[in-house]
Amino acid sequence: MSKGKHPLFDATYEWREDGTIEVVANGQSGRFKRNGEWVSGELKWADPHYCHWLAQKSETTTPLRNPLVGH
Repeated sequence: MSKGKHPLFDATYEWREDGTIEVVANGQSGRFKRNGEWVSGELKWADPHYCHWLAQKSETTTPLRNPLVGH
């Protein structure tokens, strides 16, 4: 599983086995699709670019550049 802390917001993103991304921020959590679309949970917003990057990172062994910080 891939996990990362968003470089601009105080949020943790984690790829789950079911293909969703769990985001935890400000004591709330939510599940999102790889395009950032809300699936469930009290947290209703996630960065769609970071979701896509994390999903892509989880599906490949090739290191990917984080589009938000440039490395």
